[in-house]
Amino acid sequence: MEGHTDGNKAYLVTLTVKNTGDDVFDGSFMVAKARANGKEVVEVNDDKHGLGHYGDSVAPGTSSEVEMVFDAPPSAHELDVTVTPDLLPDDATWKLDL
Repeated sequence: MEGHTDGNKAYLVTLTVKNTGDDVFDGSFMVAKARANGKEVVEVNDDKHGLGHYGDSVAPGTSSEVEMVFDAPPSAHELDVTVTPDLLPDDATWKLDL
């Protein structure tokens, strides 16, 4: 497992992409970042979590999920997760209470 620091806590976040459009969504350019206490936190890399394990496309009318794990300091009370779905700056941010 890469990206976890001893003393930090790992938080599992499930991202669901629902394609309500008419075209196939290409998820190959999707980027996710997280911040805690105003600082960017590391996404833990392992053999089953993260955008590297996300399928490349979502057909119209369907959805797909991916689990990500972020490594945050124990003092964090909130995790801000931002997902950018493609090359355009159409990102979405969620504030998650820890």
